[in-house]
Amino acid sequence: MVKPSDLSDQDFLYGYMTEYLDGELSLELQERFQKLIGVQQNAELPERFQKVRGALQLGLQSFYLRESEKIHLRALVQDQTVRETQEARKIDEVGRREVVSRVSRWTAVLALLVIVGGILYYVFRSPAREKFVPVVNLSYEAMAMIEDPEGRLLFPSTSIEEITKYLNASRNLGFSPLVLKSFSQSWVPEGATIIDYEVAKIAVVEYKNTESKEKLFHFAFKGTLSDLPKAEPGNYRGLIYQTYSSDKINIIAWQHKKDVISFLVGRRSAPELATLARMGTGG
Repeated sequence: MVKPSDLSDQDFLYGYMTEYLDGELSLELQERFQKLIGVQQNAELPERFQKVRGALQLGLQSFYLRESEKIHLRALVQDQTVRETQEARKIDEVGRREVVSRVSRWTAVLALLVIVGGILYYVFRSPAREKFVPVVNLSYEAMAMIEDPEGRLLFPSTSIEEITKYLNASRNLGFSPLVLKSFSQSWVPEGATIIDYEVAKIAVVEYKNTESKEKLFHFAFKGTLSDLPKAEPGNYRGLIYQTYSSDKINIIAWQHKKDVISFLVGRRSAPELATLARMGTGG
């Protein structure tokens, strides 16, 4: 291997010109190079070399093989069967990439449609039908009318005849409710209303005890006793009823028509409620 120290000054200049211009010479060689180009006859040598190198690079860029020439060269050195196999493999690979890309796009589109559909369903879906559990719901209704009576009665009246006409004239009910007659002078009607649970329409008549000021409610709605939770039946002078109670209120339920149930709801005991119901139905 020829060492830099073995080269003549001229050979050293031309041999290491590229490294010098690219800043890749060691300090030792760089010192020798700078001394040589410090000589007047070598001063312009790096600039001329740089211009010639640039022209050479530009000239070489114009020499390239067209795709057809590359294919021709490959055909000269490569077996046709191997080449066809490689080309077929490339075609398959491109095809697989296209399939994967297409599936990915469709998957993204379907996912977006599912998300948008879910949002639209959530926003525009019909509200769930309100469930009607008579014993529970009507207990709450009675307590609400006791504790917050303001505006509860759509038809305030102390007349049984007016209340009967009001309820029978309502087209929302779908049935003609039995309105209980006056139990005694101690109990007077205060009015009526209709509660709409969508799945059930309930006629309500409110009574008030003139002495104790307590309230009593007669609810009527379509259904049969078999729809209610099972309870031990009671019988007061032919009135067959079922009893339900909580710590705040009592209910007796009876079938006052083939397809209509009555609830009498209040704070009186079940036997007392049955006595009032029997009186109200004319028994």
